[in-house]
Amino acid sequence: MCFTNPAYLREIRSGLASSGSLVHHFCLVASSETIQSRLKARGVDPNSDAGRWVYPRATQAGAVHQRPEFALQIATDRLTVAEVAEEICRRLPELTSSHA
Repeated sequence: MCFTNPAYLREIRSGLASSGSLVHHFCLVASSETIQSRLKARGVDPNSDAGRWVYPRATQAGAVHQRPEFALQIATDRLTVAEVAEEICRRLPELTSSHA
């Protein structure tokens, strides 16, 4: 799920934490060029109704995700989906041990 409003992110994270759930937050990031390329590969035309909404939103998200609330970032520009999953798994032990 993509959050661009830090207040909404805090609300979701605190709600999950208060339910007793262990929450690890990763922010998957990519350059604007990569995001646009991925959108085009999915068939999203920048001039369509959907494109006129999603392309600016992706740019906005990229800027917001530089904020400290989104600090645990994984750059996905050159990673496959499997490699992103591997990177998350690689980072989990250090996060889990910090909660012990």
